[in-house]
Order: sequence, then structure tokens, then C-alpha cells
Amino acid sequence: SSAFAMATSTYVPETDLEKKVLAVIADYRKNNGTEKKLKPLAIFTKIQLGFPKFRKGFNSVRSLFDSSTKGKTMTVKEFEGALLKAGVKIEKKDAELVFEGLDVDKNKELSFKEFLVYIAIGHLSQTFSSFKEVEKSKEAFEAALKLFMAFDKSSIGVVSTSEMLVLLKGIGGGEDPKGELAKSRMSELDPNGDGYVTFIEFLHAFEGWVGVDDDEADAGEETEVLEVSLARPSISTEKKKLPMHKRKSSSVHFNK
Repeated sequence: SSAFAMATSTYVPETDLEKKVLAVIADYRKNNGTEKKLKPLAIFTKIQLGFPKFRKGFNSVRSLFDSSTKGKTMTVKEFEGALLKAGVKIEKKDAELVFEGLDVDKNKELSFKEFLVYIAIGHLSQTFSSFKEVEKSKEAFEAALKLFMAFDKSSIGVVSTSEMLVLLKGIGGGEDPKGELAKSRMSELDPNGDGYVTFIEFLHAFEGWVGVDDDEADAGEETEVLEVSLARPSISTEKKKLPMHKRKSSSVHFNK
């Protein structure tokens, strides 16, 4: 583990938001954290039981997103407007810096899932006063952080891809001795390929595991039912047309 700690200790946050997140994780660990002592599989199995409830909580934030945008993505200006609606006072320059940190795919727009990451970070860091949407989703936010902390055995606030691969291999129960299938998960957890999994990237992936869809608001449209398995080289997707009330969260597991 010392080798992993040395590798992750060289990590330099790319954005001000990432710096903030590292501080949030350190503070949360100090006050609540024992997760690094627990096995990721045990925590994941427990948290997975709450996925349907987490998905419902995450989607409670959708009304704030939809009422602040003219389309399916959010601009910087719309982001600032959404924060005002949530009672968050922030300078324009600071809002732009936060926006940059949230924009995982770097297309200068925020999807619902990217916006949801900010609501999570805002709650975990107590950046803004709680409102009803946060109250409904805070359990899901905290579950995602606890799971991430279980993976973060070095207590650095990020997880190197090499460490994540070892942990995923362990969760796989020996089905992937060469780690080839575990590597396929990294495109999801480390989309920019910099060798580290940040909490922002992890939370974005976690939302997908729970079953959150950027286009979920369009009732009746096709949605992807995801099944994430370590024993498969990629996320298997099956598109089904489901009414809103019948849509289910992802079945996420790391072995068959």
C-alpha cells in the first residue's frame, strides 16, 4: 500500500473544484471515516441494496436542472441561475471555475449528471443551505462518498488506476486473473486517462450505476438499462421503452 500512497501523493488537482473536493474528503474522513478499514466488496454489496432509493433521490434534483435550462444541457449562465434558485451566492468568476471542474467531458456544457455532482459536493461540503432536493438525495451522496473512501486505501483523496485495478480484481473473485476485464472499467472511472480516479469522476460513474440517465425526464423515450459487470469487457446495454414509473435502476455487480 505504501507504493500506492507514493503514486497518489504525486497527484496534482487540475481545478479549484478538485482542491475543494480533496478538502471535503479529508474532513469527512476525519469526522466519520472508517471505510478504508472495510473491504470494498462488503460496502458495495450493502450500498447496492439502496440503488433504487438513491436513483429516486438523485432524480429529485432534476426539476431544478430542467427549470434552469432551455435544452438538455446547461450553460455557464444557466448554471449561475440554478445556483441562485438553490440559494447559493457565488461570484461569476467562481461559478465559472466550478463549472469547469464539473465539465467532465470538456464540452463547455453540463449534463444533468454533471450538475448532480455539484449538488453532491455542495451538500457534502455544506456549501449551501439544505433544500428539499438535497434532503431527498443526501443519503445517496453520502453512500457514494463512503464507497469511494473504501477504494481510497491510501487516504489521499484520489485513487490511482493501478490501485483501483487491484481492488476491482479482488472484488471480481478471481474471475479476472490477468486484470484485463478490470481494465475495461477504467474508461468509465478515469475518462480523461490521467491515471487517477477522482471523486468527481467516481461520482459521475456511480450515478450511472444507480440508473440515472441524462434524458430521464423524457418519459416514454428510449433509456438504457445498464448492467455493469467486472466479468464483461464493457457495459452491456439493452434499450427498452419504459414508462417513467416502470424504469428501474441499474443492476450493478462485479461478478456473475
